Amino acid sequence: MTASTWFRRLGRSASPPEFSAAQRSNACRSGFRSESLDLASACAASGVRHAVPGLRPALLWLPLLLGLPAPAAAQTIDSTSITEGQTKNFTVSGIPSSWTGTPSASLTAITSGNVAVSSCPATIDTLVPNWDVCLDLTGGAFNSGTRAYSFRLRARQDSSLDDGETFRVTVEDGDDSSRSVSFTITISDVAQPTVTITGGAAVTEGGDATFTLALNPAPTANLQVGFTVSEDTSGNQSFVTTGDFTVEVVASATSQTFTVPTTNDSTDEPNGSVTVTLAGRTGYNVGTPSSASVTVNDDDTPTLSIAAAFSDNNEGNTGIATHTEDFLVTLSGPTVVGNVDFRVCFSGTATLDTDTNNDFPSGEDYQVFFTGINHHSNCVDSTVRSRETSNRNSGSIGIRINGDTAVEPDETVVATLTLRGTSNPPDVSLGTATATFTILNDDAAVSRSDYAYIASYDTTLERSEGAAGRSHFLVTRVRVPGENDDLATFEQIPDPWGFRLCFEGTATLGEDYTVFNRFNKPLSLDDNGCSALNSRSDGTGLAAGQDREHFYIQVIDDAHEDSGEEIVVRLDGAVGTSLYDFD
Repeated sequence: MTASTWFRRLGRSASPPEFSAAQRSNACRSGFRSESLDLASACAASGVRHAVPGLRPALLWLPLLLGLPAPAAAQTIDSTSITEGQTKNFTVSGIPSSWTGTPSASLTAITSGNVAVSSCPATIDTLVPNWDVCLDLTGGAFNSGTRAYSFRLRARQDSSLDDGETFRVTVEDGDDSSRSVSFTITISDVAQPTVTITGGAAVTEGGDATFTLALNPAPTANLQVGFTVSEDTSGNQSFVTTGDFTVEVVASATSQTFTVPTTNDSTDEPNGSVTVTLAGRTGYNVGTPSSASVTVNDDDTPTLSIAAAFSDNNEGNTGIATHTEDFLVTLSGPTVVGNVDFRVCFSGTATLDTDTNNDFPSGEDYQVFFTGINHHSNCVDSTVRSRETSNRNSGSIGIRINGDTAVEPDETVVATLTLRGTSNPPDVSLGTATATFTILNDDAAVSRSDYAYIASYDTTLERSEGAAGRSHFLVTRVRVPGENDDLATFEQIPDPWGFRLCFEGTATLGEDYTVFNRFNKPLSLDDNGCSALNSRSDGTGLAAGQDREHFYIQVIDDAHEDSGEEIVVRLDGAVGTSLYDFD
């Protein structure tokens, strides 16, 4: 709508009328109180500039009356600062209606510092080192009615003094990134708490040692304080689990108490202490004192115990092997006042030599060796001295092993410890009371086989026809260590065994000779000249424990010329036994 059109609609001429100088001057002095718009225009045209309150509202409508767009309202942000350790919401107002998409925010560093983090993690301390601020994407929201966009920032609390770091937040149209607005935000330092530590009262092993942290000033957010646990080990104490740990201090707290558990064991040991030392981490300073200790009192009485000091030993094949410290008697703890008398007695499957005149007269397995001499008894008496009067808190007892070549099981030497006498300190008790040492057999068993053979009982294997008497032979079975060993080493076989005898050669059975068993009964032979297998009536079977059977050959005197005929006896059908041929 043009000015001329506006005037026409008011029923006015587009050309202003003429007014005298006095009329224009009076109209201007009256503040445009004249109802004549023409006269007001004339006043303005005269060059007189007079501020009139009623003109200002009219001027605001002038662009619209002239057909021009209204000026856009400026975008504003409700805050331009954030403090270290703080999570804060920001709101940008006046988002133009010309923005068609949903606004979004992004961060850009201005000063030093890594702020180019697109989103915050669930735990703020897990971000990359040296970052300063991050954008929490879960905090973004746009109100299309009020044209306001909100977002959330989180600032990391660190230990450096870097007050005044700045970064830029840019909010842009989600549909057109060229439509954007930026704001500069400053990060303010927060005073970091200084952390110190104190320890609580002494505890007995198994109790919890108490420690207290003091923080000044209080942290503005939850704070993870690191510490290291150690203990006094000068007396081999073992009361706590050592290592690095963390305790959380809640926001605004000026103190935090925590405990370190101790172990209730059965070992007599000196009193000790557990120490907690603060570790430097992000978000706080370590003050003084930076460490504290709590005394841990042992509640165990000293014990006397015995143990096999070395691993088991082979017996050897010959000679005597002396082991001087096979058994060790030990008094635990450093606080015993007075000597402790004890006795060690020996038992087990191994045999002990107690003969005072000879070494191993009956092939015994071991002797007790104590204080450099053989102790011809199955018990040894001795004393463990107090640690208060001597560094010796243990005593040793050895054994001497007799070597042999006998195949035998491994044998044990069992040492049993007892307290003796009535003068021992009252707080000493018996701990581990038995220990076992094994004498290992190192002799390999010889592989044995069962053999059977035929042997002549007579001095000659020849006999003339018609000669008196019979030829006597044996069927024998043995268990032999080796094929070339003497018969003297053979052993009787305990199992029953059956066999067959077959008679061959140039002589004819029944015409030239007859075979009898030890019952003087002729053997029943088949057409092949063989006896029945395992026939007890014929004697071709050996009972358990029987190692031989006797047979006899009777030569028949006939009228035929059969000089030099030969009888061959063959052992056949041995069950579970090999035939052995002695030349």
